[in-house]
Amino acid sequence: MSPAVAARLGKLFGDCAAIWLRMQAAFDAWHAEREVDVSAIPTLKVA
Repeated sequence: MSPAVAARLGKLFGDCAAIWLRMQAAFDAWHAEREVDVSAIPTLKVA
């Protein structure tokens, strides 16, 4: 979703563009965590 579309949705529903952009980011992250193969990347340990 573009910021322009988010602004339009914010106006339509009486909230702000940031809410729509956060929802889109959460949706994108949810899909990426399920679709991207990260098995070859080591996990760093905190000292």
